[in-house]
Amino acid sequence: GNNAGWTINTAAPRTLYWVGGTGNWEDEAHWSTTSGGAGGNCIPSLADDVIFDANSFSQSGEVVTINNSPANCKSMDWTGVSFATEIEAPGTGSIVLYGSIALSPAVTWNVYTMQFSGGSTGTILTNGVNVQSVVINGSGSWSLADEIFCLAIGVQEGTLNTNSHD
Repeated sequence: GNNAGWTINTAAPRTLYWVGGTGNWEDEAHWSTTSGGAGGNCIPSLADDVIFDANSFSQSGEVVTINNSPANCKSMDWTGVSFATEIEAPGTGSIVLYGSIALSPAVTWNVYTMQFSGGSTGTILTNGVNVQSVVINGSGSWSLADEIFCLAIGVQEGTLNTNSHD
């Protein structure tokens, strides 16, 4: 607003794939627009969907580290991961999602807060993965797709539907 003479366009949403195994979320070399493709794309924004799949890692024990918390994306999908991997954000790091999340049982989640924001609707599928804390802080509505294991759930604004899951 208040930018007379300028037209500011919103960037088009993208689907970004993690490539290259262990690395930092903030490293553009790990983001590709195709599964297993060449990295070099901008890191995810709140409009972008993020996918971790069979081409993201080459062996068990590889780690994605978020150094500049919070990391942002629209939705995050780990269901295609075929190796035991980890995502971490040292200290009280967080990920802010503006859509859904789907974890794989192969993932170790070491991110202090998983926050859902914005005005959209989404689902939370943890597949038995322990998460530390979940915060709903948007005008949207999120639903549990399975039982959730966490230390705390907070609803500051918006709706959380448990769908009768524990």
